Amino acid sequence: MLKDIQKNLNIDSLKDVILNIRKKVSANYICLEFGFDYLQIAEIFYSNGTVNFKNLIRKDIPKESIDKGIPNDPEKMGLFISEILSEEKIFINKAAIVLSPDAVFTRLIEIPDHIKDDKIDEYLMDPTSLIQIPISIIQTEFNIYKTSYQLNKTKNCNTFLFVAAPKQSIDNLQSTCKIAGLDLVYVEVAFNSLMRLINFEYLIEPNLKNQFLIFLELNDNCTNFTLLDEFGPIYTNRLSSIKEFPKKIMKKDIVLNEAYLPISKLDLKVLANEVKRVTNNFFTDKDLDYNFKIILYGGNSSHPNICKLLSELLKSKTYLISPNGNSCIGEIKYAKEIFYDSNFERIFGLGHGLLNKQDCISSTNNSLEFIEENKPNNISSLVKKTLNIKTGNVSKKNNAKNSPNESKLKVSDKDIDNKSEMDNNRETKFKFNTDFLDDI
Repeated sequence: MLKDIQKNLNIDSLKDVILNIRKKVSANYICLEFGFDYLQIAEIFYSNGTVNFKNLIRKDIPKESIDKGIPNDPEKMGLFISEILSEEKIFINKAAIVLSPDAVFTRLIEIPDHIKDDKIDEYLMDPTSLIQIPISIIQTEFNIYKTSYQLNKTKNCNTFLFVAAPKQSIDNLQSTCKIAGLDLVYVEVAFNSLMRLINFEYLIEPNLKNQFLIFLELNDNCTNFTLLDEFGPIYTNRLSSIKEFPKKIMKKDIVLNEAYLPISKLDLKVLANEVKRVTNNFFTDKDLDYNFKIILYGGNSSHPNICKLLSELLKSKTYLISPNGNSCIGEIKYAKEIFYDSNFERIFGLGHGLLNKQDCISSTNNSLEFIEENKPNNISSLVKKTLNIKTGNVSKKNNAKNSPNESKLKVSDKDIDNKSEMDNNRETKFKFNTDFLDDI
């Protein structure tokens, strides 16, 4: 009896050793996304210059288990992930995580142009610098991104997008992965992932000034608004959500389902008004001609006809992306239940970011596919120009301060408070630059 027990123990130990070796030698990655009430997992691998996805899984989780996209209890979440990987027989060591915009803080900042790029972090950490950020930088992991958009509040300065996540949040993610038997090597925020699914060369027209893109990620709990210039994000906000669209693909076409009610302009009117408001408030110079294109993401972007409806409401060119339209994305296979691809767009973009840039750079620049694109009959800027209203003689009884001579009253929206929470992508011990994949 004792020999049999020892024999079984030796076999189990040998199995563990073999599995650990398989995990360590595997070049594949596990991509994780923590939503407000769900967990999404995918295994990614590379073949012939494309990133391929298999074992795509979505699990509903209690809302209280997640706080702004970060697990509240790393031990419980880590064990939960470990059970899923074991059940699906996924033996991978390396992990990458895409963060919810709720998990980070963002703000445009100005940095003197004499500060060299490799000294910017040091400048931001210097308490004597003139940068005013309402958080303790030393308690965050942060990164900055140069923008073509300029605040022009201070002379001889360049504008950057500052992005920071609390160190405690990153520690929770590391602990979660460690308990799940994973090595966390890469972390980024959702807008970075989504950017990879479009082609800027196609959407940004040459020689056209003041061009901007607007990402609308249509999720169940909110709509994530991201304003981008030709370099990347410059502002983010959280807007109202719209009517939910089913997550799973049904045998019967959703349009033919009697329980489904098509989305209408009335359903989108509140969101459209919010998009106009936050866009108009962001730009302080109302006298320029601004050009906008709208790109739709997220699970609720799957509503039939939504691209056309939003395009007409916003009077802007609007595009509905195809996640696998990017030539660098290859095969997509779900583990058991089949979901609409629009629910996994963050995962697709994250996996694309781990691909060796040299493998796919030529085809990516020449390939772009949209499910739908719509151009309204009347295109109008989302930024209202300042109105110059001429007034005649004004009675002193009505307004004693006005001169009887002609005057001009400037009417404009209030400036926006450019505080928001969003991104993170700092190269630290837990996150590597994608160049490390060159050796794989």
